Amino acid sequence: MIGSWRRLPLGIRLSLACVAAEVILISLLTLGAVRILDNNLTARALVRINDMRSLMAISLADPLIRKDYGQLSDTLHSFRQRGDIPYALLTDLSGHVLFIEGKEVDAEPFVPDTNILEAAAKTPPHFHAETEIELDGQSYGTLRFTLSLSFLVEARNQLLTTLTLIGSLVAALSIAVFFAIGLMLAKPIKALTVGAEALAAGDMNVMLPITNGGDEVGRLTAAFARMAAALSFRISELQDNQTRLNRTVEELVRSNSELERFAFVASHDLREPIRSVVSFSQLLERKLKDKNVDPDISEYLRFLVDAGKRMNELVTDLLDFSRIDADEEPFVSVSLDKSLASAKENLADAIEKSKATVRAEGPLPDVRGNPIQLIELLQNLIGNSIKFCRRDEAPLIKLSARRQDQEWVISVADNGIGIEPEFRSKAFDIFRRYHRADLYPGTGMGLAICKRIVERHKGNIWIDSMPGKGSVFTFTLPAAN
Repeated sequence: MIGSWRRLPLGIRLSLACVAAEVILISLLTLGAVRILDNNLTARALVRINDMRSLMAISLADPLIRKDYGQLSDTLHSFRQRGDIPYALLTDLSGHVLFIEGKEVDAEPFVPDTNILEAAAKTPPHFHAETEIELDGQSYGTLRFTLSLSFLVEARNQLLTTLTLIGSLVAALSIAVFFAIGLMLAKPIKALTVGAEALAAGDMNVMLPITNGGDEVGRLTAAFARMAAALSFRISELQDNQTRLNRTVEELVRSNSELERFAFVASHDLREPIRSVVSFSQLLERKLKDKNVDPDISEYLRFLVDAGKRMNELVTDLLDFSRIDADEEPFVSVSLDKSLASAKENLADAIEKSKATVRAEGPLPDVRGNPIQLIELLQNLIGNSIKFCRRDEAPLIKLSARRQDQEWVISVADNGIGIEPEFRSKAFDIFRRYHRADLYPGTGMGLAICKRIVERHKGNIWIDSMPGKGSVFTFTLPAAN
């Protein structure tokens, strides 16, 4: 079959291909039109059904309340006389049948329909509906009725017939036009075949045949030649850029790996000598405490001990920072409620000393991540809020969560001193400090560690703050499910 297709003249093949595309397009448009038609007719039918529900409920409410059974019977009978309601059943609140008009269309028990198109496909087409007879919000009974959908089926059939006729005419005209165009274009296009195939094969230096005249085919050939030259230049340029980019990426990856390794090794190896310096300085300070030594020497020793402790904190935080991405443990489902409890336990002394209140505004969700790092994340944010509290008010720290697509958005809000707008963009940089160490001690690594943990979990973290009013640290984490 493929061989037979290839033996057909180019004009015929082009025409058949265009016809096939046209048929597919018309079919898709027809299907879309039918769907729109069904939606519109369904909407109209639904409006009619709801109107009937409302009309019948309003008409029956007053006589039902007054127990005027004569008027109830007349009203139901008048609705049936319309011709589109072959059956109606009225029951009271206890389910006792009060009136029946007509007989059920189906042999099966009465079940309210939900799909109008399915109901229209029945023989005969009808829709079972049910409505409460209410007045001022109080129910007095239930009306079940059957609405004929013949009007819907007739309208749909008429529109489908018209649509089919229009589609057939368009298809016939398109076939004739495509065959005529195909025959006209076949001859000059054939001259481009060899050159176009070479171009498609990757030969950007191909010499395409130039046709006489300035018609579309001639301009097409010239455009192909210009395109081939431009593509050849562009591809060569892209290959050069790709080569340079690959080298740059390799250098960056290597540099980043070396830098992280250096930070890890340096911070790890520095801890022991720093501990030794601090320990011996403290020992020397205790030994000289009862001695009659120069006060300057005692002060120098205190400076030495304090500096050693601060250096130990810096190295410890740097080591923690470098270990975040080095942790290759797979992510698991983590309860943030449990993470919060662990963080509060670790900060128990600071919370008690500052008389801080730390609470969650509702249950916190389960997320997917590293349990230890998520405890550290909450601990750093809560500790940061406790540290930068106002002197005249006990810290109040509230945690909340909301779902956003496949993530949870977690907020940690405090009533602290806040952050000036010009400092917020760099608050997550390493060793970034904006206050004197004697007023607010720390290494400036806490928020940097938080950002690194959140980014490892493919999330984002940001700050909203009002100076003197407090800050809200918001971050996203992947949902556990």
